[in-house]
Amino acid sequence: MSFLARAYLFAGRCCEHIACCVRILQFRLSGLELRLLEVGSGTRFYVPARSGGRGALRIGNNNSFGWRLAPRMGNGEIVLQPRSEDAEIVVGNGNAFSNNISIVAMGKITIGDGCLIGDQVAILDCDFHEMDPRKRRSG
Repeated sequence: MSFLARAYLFAGRCCEHIACCVRILQFRLSGLELRLLEVGSGTRFYVPARSGGRGALRIGNNNSFGWRLAPRMGNGEIVLQPRSEDAEIVVGNGNAFSNNISIVAMGKITIGDGCLIGDQVAILDCDFHEMDPRKRRSG
C-alpha cells in the first residue's frame, strides 16, 4: 500500500473518531434535563443521538450506536428518552444498535449485555396516553 493510501486511511479514521466524540458531546448536551446520565467508556455514537426527558439514563461500556452501512431514514437518529422523573433506561455492556432506534420509558427499560438491536426498532414500556378517547389529549 502506498504512503498516500495509508495517509488517506489514517485521516479517515481520525475524522471518524472526531465525529464520534462530537456526537457524544451533543448527546450529553441533549440530556441536560435528565436526573442522571452515565455513559460508559468505549461507547461510540456513529449517528446523531438525543435524549431528553427527566429520568435516568445509564449506558454501560463498549456500546455502539448507529451503523454507517445500514439503511437510514433521515440521519439515522437514535432516541433514548426516560420521560418522567421516575423513568429509567439501563443499557448493559457490549451492545450494538443500528440506525433509527427509539427507546422511550415511563417506567424502566433494561437492555442486557451483548444484544444486537436492528434498524427501525422502537422499545416502549407504555402507550403514553389514556385509554378513554375523551381523556387522551390530556394524558
